[in-house]
Amino acid sequence: MSKIKSCLVGEKSNTNQRSKRGMRQCVVILVILLGAVFCRAQQNLILNGRFEAFDTIAPCVAGDLSPSLGSSHVIQNWWNPTITSSDYYQRCDTGSFRIPLQISGSYQEDPYHLNAYVGLITLLNGGIYQEYIATHLKTSLLKNKHYEFKALVNSYDFNFYNTNIGFCLESDSIDRDTVSTYSPRHPANVYMTDSVIKSCIDWTDISIKFSPTIDSLRFLIIGTFPSVTPILIYRPTLSEICLPDSTSDPGVAYYLIDDVRVYCLDCDTLDTIDTTTTNLPLLSAGLQCRLYPNPVNDKLIVELIGNVEDNDFSITISDVLGKVYTIALLPNKITAIDLSSLPSALYFYEIKNKNNLRLQSGKVVKE
Repeated sequence: MSKIKSCLVGEKSNTNQRSKRGMRQCVVILVILLGAVFCRAQQNLILNGRFEAFDTIAPCVAGDLSPSLGSSHVIQNWWNPTITSSDYYQRCDTGSFRIPLQISGSYQEDPYHLNAYVGLITLLNGGIYQEYIATHLKTSLLKNKHYEFKALVNSYDFNFYNTNIGFCLESDSIDRDTVSTYSPRHPANVYMTDSVIKSCIDWTDISIKFSPTIDSLRFLIIGTFPSVTPILIYRPTLSEICLPDSTSDPGVAYYLIDDVRVYCLDCDTLDTIDTTTTNLPLLSAGLQCRLYPNPVNDKLIVELIGNVEDNDFSITISDVLGKVYTIALLPNKITAIDLSSLPSALYFYEIKNKNNLRLQSGKVVKE
């Protein structure tokens, strides 16, 4: 504390050399302090928020995210949680889901000149049909902490209706392929914009601040939720529609979504570290495990602590859909696992011994 105080108010020095050395120390301390202030709340809890990565070996993926087509999970860490068919637009596509779309010149280019966004219906035929997109957050949200949800939203060129839009939070995985309108399990954790999104020329950067009412909410679903919150509806005049067609009224509100972000506004670093589960018999035997760095770029270090010689541990790494990417033996107390070939995403790890007892499991983020 005295060092920080002297940096802020200044202190006398007997020599120029001592003064310069002290100044360098002050600069380092202040940079660390400023970094802590700005970094504690600015970790984006959304993975692949700009929808650029997709889970397939195909050179290009775009189109309906329909369960009936087997394509509901093609966007990395995003999926369509209902029987409806939200849409995935990619710059690599040459068909009707390409970017730019070449319709009326409104949302033809991503504001950041990136490569992808999703489209979904928020209202059809008076509200009996909606479309959604769901994701798994990097960490579970904490009760009574303050968060901010942000996303770029654009109204479709020939919308005859505008609505508000928002999201709900869930604690368990969502994949309901028999319903078209999603009913949230935790109605108190549904959050909507307080006005309709009208612009079909510019992207609207929406912002919703919220505070979860329960712990362990780790899934986020974007859309409208009429079973909990009535949909706000606006009927544009023909002059407000980017591509007016007075001969037809599809009765639809359709929006493009991009650059989804969720930030914690008052979380300490430890608040954003997801807790792990362990096996008590192994813990009571004095066995522990550390994984670092997390997030990781290439090499994940697994450190086993305690008497590990007779256990023959291994680690399994899988994605949010359960696809196994890596199974590796842990022959030493410290083992480096090469994850450089994995796409940037959220993964789950599980460490077990030869008797299939779990020592530890949790999440690791590949950058």
